[in-house]
Amino acid sequence: METTETTTKTNGWAPMSDAVERARELQGRAERLVEDTARTLRSQSEAAIQNVQARSEATVKIVRDNFATAQKAVESQADQFSRLLDLFRQQIDLLEENWKAIVERTAQRLEIATHGDLENLKRKVTTLERKLSELTHSTHAA
Repeated sequence: METTETTTKTNGWAPMSDAVERARELQGRAERLVEDTARTLRSQSEAAIQNVQARSEATVKIVRDNFATAQKAVESQADQFSRLLDLFRQQIDLLEENWKAIVERTAQRLEIATHGDLENLKRKVTTLERKLSELTHSTHAA
């Protein structure tokens, strides 16, 4: 009868043992599910971070290239502007020379003394004054 009692005792605990065994199996599945989910999230996060990093690097490269291109364009425009200013200065100088020539010709036609005429007269007066001074010294000495 002892065997019967042992069997009954064992059979009495059987549902409890089955429940414990079932709980252990569910716990194992839950742990595997959690680990799988963690691995999946980690790999997805790493992929997302790498994707964002790659896009950021590409954006920075594009911005640097655009900046370099803009800088070259500004430098080129500055050079062109400088050359244009030089050309304008040359044209203004040429216009000024032409204008002076026209004014001098007009003054000569109207028989008006020009700056050049006055300079020539000053040189002649200075030469005559020197000669007069020499004559005055030579007549006083004689």
